[in-house]
Amino acid sequence: MIHKELFKKFITPKSESVSENRNIVCYTRISSSSQHETSLEVQYEDIINYAKIHGYNVIANFGFTIESATEDMSRKEFKRLYDWVTTEAPQKPFAIAIRFINRFSRTGASAIGIVQDLVEKRGIHLIETSTGLCTNNLRERYEIYDKLLKAQVENQERLERTLPGMIKFLKSGNWLGKAPMGYTMRGTRVVDYRLKYYK
Repeated sequence: MIHKELFKKFITPKSESVSENRNIVCYTRISSSSQHETSLEVQYEDIINYAKIHGYNVIANFGFTIESATEDMSRKEFKRLYDWVTTEAPQKPFAIAIRFINRFSRTGASAIGIVQDLVEKRGIHLIETSTGLCTNNLRERYEIYDKLLKAQVENQERLERTLPGMIKFLKSGNWLGKAPMGYTMRGTRVVDYRLKYYK
């Protein structure tokens, strides 16, 4: 019988384990000032609490602003986040932490392309702190992709509901937002009574 001790010389000793990267980046966003249920402060506190519970270090914060999710790279703070984690960070973070995935993006397939680039080419993951989903787990990665697609569908459905009302509002002679430079805003909704007119 061959003794197992004879084979020990062929075993390569285990090298010291490399310390795990526990650095994450915080990203918060709202698309309008009316989104109280997903306020910037609530998003930030949720991410910070998640980091404390799971032993992550928040090394940078991005967002804290109102930005529409129509196009990802046209959002200044999103672009700043992307550039920092991919090229400017002194040490590559493990992940970008977002309270809800739809705060990261609502562009569907375009957003999935960005996440695939971050995860597969650069080794930077996404964590949804409200659920704990993380792209370093393949099954959870597909759940996150599904949420990104659903966020785009929600955006489209919201547009279909609100667009007819917006068109009617404009046809009634009202402005959406501020009047262009050189024009005075008049109508039924202005604060200055001198500029009001009644139908």
